[in-house]
Amino acid sequence: MKMFDNRAQRTCRYCRVRKQRCDKALPKCSRCASKLVKCDYTEDRPTVAASAAGFTQPQPLAFVQDSCHLDLTSAGERQLLWAACNSHEQYSSMVESQSSLTALVRNVLNTGHDSFTGVSNAYFGNAHGWLPILNQIHVSAKAKVLDGSTETSDDAFALLFLSMYILNQPLCGHPNQVNNTLCRATRRFVFILETHTRASLLLRLQAGLLFAAHECGHAMFNEASSTLAFCLSLVRQLDLMATQETDSGFEEDNFEADRDLCWFCVILIDRAIVFSSVDYTHSLLIPSSQYLPLHALPKIAQVDYTAMSAVDRFKARTKSAMLIGDTMARVKDDLWSTDDAAAEELLHDFIHRHAASAKGVSHRIESTSRHRRS
Repeated sequence: MKMFDNRAQRTCRYCRVRKQRCDKALPKCSRCASKLVKCDYTEDRPTVAASAAGFTQPQPLAFVQDSCHLDLTSAGERQLLWAACNSHEQYSSMVESQSSLTALVRNVLNTGHDSFTGVSNAYFGNAHGWLPILNQIHVSAKAKVLDGSTETSDDAFALLFLSMYILNQPLCGHPNQVNNTLCRATRRFVFILETHTRASLLLRLQAGLLFAAHECGHAMFNEASSTLAFCLSLVRQLDLMATQETDSGFEEDNFEADRDLCWFCVILIDRAIVFSSVDYTHSLLIPSSQYLPLHALPKIAQVDYTAMSAVDRFKARTKSAMLIGDTMARVKDDLWSTDDAAAEELLHDFIHRHAASAKGVSHRIESTSRHRRS
């Protein structure tokens, strides 16, 4: 009778990689036991079929979760984070299989049967009406360029389109939709993406503001507060860079207007966070108009109530938000306890003055937040 041979059928992975003799003992070979390393006898199987040249098909970066919203796989999250951290490098000098952040975002959108142009059209057809901080002509043209050529790369724009995509998504009722892996990764990109020009810094700021609006609109007030604080540092950095030489191909008029709209957005989201938080634990980043740069103050006061375009309504909401902040600054003690009557009287005074400046023109000012508390 043949006795049972307590040996593995193949060499362990540790010995196989080092091309050393293996005694194939179970549960561990003598070499792995002496080295105190894991002894693995499983066969090396490629995750995907390899071609004769040695190239393998990439793992999926994203998937459609619950048949309604897009999310990243663990491999997709790692690759996008790696690309965001190295966006300032020359990709040609890196690992050949590594793609730019733009290429990876294009892949992710394609998984959800979407495109840069599709994201742009959805944003300007909906969210732009109440958050008009992007230049529609500029962004739409860039979306067509990125869709038209897979060789074109602009990581700052790719980040902006990710934030636009997240803001476009309607609530579906499934858990973790508003803070899934794609959302968490995009928030990291806002903080870590390196930008060295005014144009790319402005795009990064706009992406951060759109994402802060997403967080505030879904009652993620702690996250929104920290994201907005970072955006405030970016817009102040833009103010410091305003006196420097104009970026090549970047129009000065567009820069000034877009920067001012970013300031307005900071003010509105700042108030939305503070007044939507039920525990009043958040303080205003810009308490009153005294904390604004001089170039932004006249723009807030200039509201054309006869035209009332999306930008005019945006300015009107900003002006109202600043009046509320100025009212709070006039109250010395706790607004929510002893001085309610004084604060209310001041607020009514500001509202009457604001209404009088409209010269009797009827207009509608939309809400800045999609979150509604019960």
